[in-house]
Amino acid sequence: MLDSAPPVNSAHVSGALTLAARAGVVSHALLLQLVQATPPSHEFQRAVSAAMAASKSKASGAAHHLMDDIAAALASQAKTHLPATSRVTVQLDSRLAHDTKAMVARAKALRAACAAAGLKPGDSLVRIPATYEGLAATKELEGAGINVLLSGVYSLAQGIAGIDAGASVVHVGSRKLAAWYTAHPNVHASPLGGQRGTRADAGSILSTAQHSDETAYAAGRDLVAAVHAYKRQRRAATVIMAPATSAEEVRALAGCDLLVVPPHVVIDLEESHTLAGYNDGLSAMSSTDADDALSPLERRLAERMPNISTVMATTAAAVQGVSSATAFAAEVGKTSAPGMELTNRDVNRDAAAAAAFERAISRMSNPTGGV
Repeated sequence: MLDSAPPVNSAHVSGALTLAARAGVVSHALLLQLVQATPPSHEFQRAVSAAMAASKSKASGAAHHLMDDIAAALASQAKTHLPATSRVTVQLDSRLAHDTKAMVARAKALRAACAAAGLKPGDSLVRIPATYEGLAATKELEGAGINVLLSGVYSLAQGIAGIDAGASVVHVGSRKLAAWYTAHPNVHASPLGGQRGTRADAGSILSTAQHSDETAYAAGRDLVAAVHAYKRQRRAATVIMAPATSAEEVRALAGCDLLVVPPHVVIDLEESHTLAGYNDGLSAMSSTDADDALSPLERRLAERMPNISTVMATTAAAVQGVSSATAFAAEVGKTSAPGMELTNRDVNRDAAAAAAFERAISRMSNPTGGV
């Protein structure tokens, strides 16, 4: 039930790298995988039994209640294998991604299910997509003391909105964004700060023609740098998280609050001896000289996006002024062409998985039919 890619804190970790998992994730995809496994795992059977018992004390035994109870039981199991300071993320039903009121109510019910399963308030995060409605729900939930991990962030506008909403964690989907630009090499990542109409702009947000040697994967890295810069500017408590699937990418993103790194990459880093010292605790600092005392992420920002302060101010003002999902999508498009497209793709995929899991668990709990 634990993610196979344990997060590694690239900015603050000291000492030797470790392969120990630092976080757990209970997602729609994981639930569907577990319910379809033959035979089902012992952990999953325990979670189902606990959920069935919990449902007897509720007014409704609806499948979505069972899904939340099973997810909560699995999250509680995951927590027992993690360090005391770690947290487990539980995904909120993506079918509610465009209904703020429903998301808030369901998140509160999910938090109650987690508490009943033995998790303390600080042990869990509720994963919510970065839709217009999801951001509104995030603000309300964080205000109520329910910590949110905002996912599906593919644009600077979404990242800014998530930080302003007070999300505990903002997960920047840099890899999927990069893959999209790789598949669409002639689409410009952003008209801001670059020269439209030149191939050099493609795949790199807020870039200029002098960076034509960068691949489309620069788009994702630039987005991480820009969102992280806004968090620092606001002195926000939000943790910025991004995936890094190679040693080179870990080094490029060093300075980000949290990186999700596969175990094999951690091994590569442990075995790679460099003058920069990245194999020694993934230090974000490569030099003690004043001119070089920047993390690679901060240096990237200074070199590639010198006008980022103006862009952040303009984008933040625009985002704060929107009053509809349509207007928000328009602002998202200004800092990432596929922003809402990729977010909605995630929502649709996860909603399908949630529906499939619900059908399967209904059959398990009511083999003769009905819910």
